[in-house]
Amino acid sequence: MNKLLIVLCCVACAFSADAQSFWFGPKGGFNVATQQGGNLGVQPLLGYNAGFFVETYDEGNEYGSLYANVGISQRGRSTNRIFSSFQNIFIPSVAYRYNNITLEVGAKKFYNEKLYYRLGLRGEYTAFTNLEEVNQRIISVSSPLPDFVRPFTAGMTLGGGFQYEISELYGVSIEMNIMPDFFNQYTSPDIPNIINPVTGQPTTIRAQEIRNTTLELTVAFRFLRKVIYID
Repeated sequence: MNKLLIVLCCVACAFSADAQSFWFGPKGGFNVATQQGGNLGVQPLLGYNAGFFVETYDEGNEYGSLYANVGISQRGRSTNRIFSSFQNIFIPSVAYRYNNITLEVGAKKFYNEKLYYRLGLRGEYTAFTNLEEVNQRIISVSSPLPDFVRPFTAGMTLGGGFQYEISELYGVSIEMNIMPDFFNQYTSPDIPNIINPVTGQPTTIRAQEIRNTTLELTVAFRFLRKVIYID
């Protein structure tokens, strides 16, 4: 996390050192995370995102801008009816959460003064998950195991939003993005000779390859560092 913050600070310092105006500020919101692949049902997971961004200044929103942001975003899925080790009962729903630190760079372009679309590339590091906690509460041969979580992944961001400037130096934006990953979040081989907790018979856990796709709703508070040239 510290390294990613350093990268973002370097971007902001580069704008400042070059005597350029730029926008910056915090951002956050909600995720609807899904995962493709694996041996579990594909149920969406409600999570969150939070971060900080810097963006080049485009006066009048005529040409577009470049941006960078760093933050944390939840990926994962939920599933129904998982067998529990406690009293042989079924738990109605279980959430598998991957908390990823994200670094994204990209560009945005305006339809008009307020509406825009954006395209970005992301790199992500999985800081922590709740897989170990879930596997302590339940027994399921389909549950992902922490040892097979891939620490790094990457993807793209496609989206758009609405931007409103409250004053010359302050503003807010609301945007929605679809965020598919290029690489798997989780990869495991076939694991043979595992005792099925329901039947008591040996079984093989099939290989799993799990990839994230996330729908993200974000609100950003925008502050302008404006450079004014005086003759």
